[in-house]
Amino acid sequence: TLGKVLGKGRFAAVREGRLANTAADAEPDIAVKIVEKKASKSGHVFSAVDVHRIDEEIFSLSKLCHCNVVKLHNVRHGVRHAYLSFEYAGRDLFDYYAHHHQLAIAGFEDQDGPTDHDVPEGMDASKAKPIVSQIVQGLEHCHRRGIAHRDLKPENIVISEDGVVRLIDFGLCRELSDP
Repeated sequence: TLGKVLGKGRFAAVREGRLANTAADAEPDIAVKIVEKKASKSGHVFSAVDVHRIDEEIFSLSKLCHCNVVKLHNVRHGVRHAYLSFEYAGRDLFDYYAHHHQLAIAGFEDQDGPTDHDVPEGMDASKAKPIVSQIVQGLEHCHRRGIAHRDLKPENIVISEDGVVRLIDFGLCRELSDP
């Protein structure tokens, strides 16, 4: 069953998904990237650019097997959409930081309120180091396999509840030998 939208980009939307035997209030089992085909006189089709981009993402992810890179489980083609299902790997770095930043600020509610000195300016180094280290390990694996991510940003990095960081969204990736 598809749930809420996790993210939406220029080329696709990603929704959370639960397998049939998963409780509705449980964490999602998968993330499903839904790529819309373009309407044409001969039906709904992908443009040559879309086909290349999807094939490149699937091919690249098939070359990658690392704990800091999201795993692609399945690819299905429907009449109007292509569906790529991935492991559900947590909230993105942007949301993670915003959530933890808000928690840090919310801790001051019982006081007279935060001062400029009290409000955190950024993530604590002790929390940032393992995150950055895992990002680098994931990128290093990609580069050793000849893959350049090309769209690294906080929304394309996810963190699980147990602190495992994974790179996601390889929609703009290229083989390093490509121009």
